[in-house]
Amino acid sequence: MIEDTKECMAKLLKDTIFDEFLCTSFEMVGFYKINIDGQIRMEYLSPEEKEIIGERRYIKWVDLKQNIFEMIKGRKTPTTLKVVFGLKDGAKDSLLEKINFLESNAINNFTFSFIYENKRIKIVTGTNYATFTLDKQAEQYFDDNMLKFFKKHDIATMLTVD
Repeated sequence: MIEDTKECMAKLLKDTIFDEFLCTSFEMVGFYKINIDGQIRMEYLSPEEKEIIGERRYIKWVDLKQNIFEMIKGRKTPTTLKVVFGLKDGAKDSLLEKINFLESNAINNFTFSFIYENKRIKIVTGTNYATFTLDKQAEQYFDDNMLKFFKKHDIATMLTVD
């Protein structure tokens, strides 16, 4: 749970700390509901744009947040806002290498969901497994690193277990 909702929302929408994370999905509920699938549609892009994007499958938060901010600015606060973030290309492998995780093919990616609901923000981390493994070392390491990430960026958290 995030302790200061207003400050954290400002960091999400105005700061650059989340910019390099991939946005796999976005949902906002207010007077109407908006769902955005963050998957890049390669057929829409020019050859030059495709070259810049490379193998990336999802948009970066930096490419979406200004549009989201404009939808929210000056209006009533949404009742719900949910952003699912994934690690940028190469970050998963780098994280697994740091802990010498032997089953790197067992994990597709790590994610965290930023959920604003009932005037509170909670962060839910996740590990997207490709295959079953009993080794939860990587999952724990990612969770610990997310806590460090929030602390580094002065986002106070309260650890809860659901």
